[in-house]
Amino acid sequence: MKQNFYVFVFGAAILLALLSFYFLFYHQTSYDGKVFSLEINSMKYDLQQPAARWELPGELMEISGLSYYKNDLLTCVQDEKGRLYFYDLIKKEVVREEKFAKKGDYEGVEIVRDTAYVLKSNGEILFFAIGADSIGEVNKIKTGLQAKNDTEGLGFAAGSNRLLIACKEKAGVGEDKLPKTRAIYSVELRTNQFIPDPAFLLNEKDFMEKLKQNRLPQKNHLPFKPSGIAVHPKTNFIFVIASVGHMLAVLDMKGALIDLLPLDPDILIQPEGICFDPEANLYISSEGKGNNGYIVKFKSLE
Repeated sequence: MKQNFYVFVFGAAILLALLSFYFLFYHQTSYDGKVFSLEINSMKYDLQQPAARWELPGELMEISGLSYYKNDLLTCVQDEKGRLYFYDLIKKEVVREEKFAKKGDYEGVEIVRDTAYVLKSNGEILFFAIGADSIGEVNKIKTGLQAKNDTEGLGFAAGSNRLLIACKEKAGVGEDKLPKTRAIYSVELRTNQFIPDPAFLLNEKDFMEKLKQNRLPQKNHLPFKPSGIAVHPKTNFIFVIASVGHMLAVLDMKGALIDLLPLDPDILIQPEGICFDPEANLYISSEGKGNNGYIVKFKSLE
């Protein structure tokens, strides 16, 4: 009996030591409160303290793209249906729905001056005017991107009047190959012309160095595969989220990696869409993985 007691105590001590090591390593590197706080120049967000959360209806279970429209309205798209949803943050409901295409793989949405741009995973962009109670004719912008690039994020850079397209998978147009990078391409909206040279390249080496600097384990957060992109309305810095690895990357206007932060999977199960309102409050949408999708707001603390 005494021997069994010592075995039990010894086993409990080992278990306690292992748990202590886990919490020391995991919470102080990947999910420490300090790491979740983003503060660059005048930008400040506490990514572990959402200011609000909205649960979405069943048809947005697989929400894939998010954009601010106006008057507390966000627009959303989902993976399979060619429909644009208008979600009212005050009423907490979808107040309008417009069909723009048949079923497909729709990954991003961006509203620019009452025109909606919707990105498909094969790089094609559909666009149409948003009227008071209907939408205009649907047109297409063909890019040189393909399904192998897996285009997932669509944003708007007001300073250059360009759409930004974030690729989840291979960088490079056509036969071009850019190993160990993720690419962001652009479309000039004055002419609706795709620019084949990448606007920005996300280099794996830079990410590895930033992870090391922030004491984050590579195995938990690499490879970085973008799922959404948005431009900060006051600084023009570029925010790129990745559902694989649960990360947020912040780039300056020249594409340099400024910061790399983890997104808490308890708050954002599968982050897919990102946008800002005019006051620079940050919104991120997430699929529910079997449950309803939802949107989380992080208040600008500047």
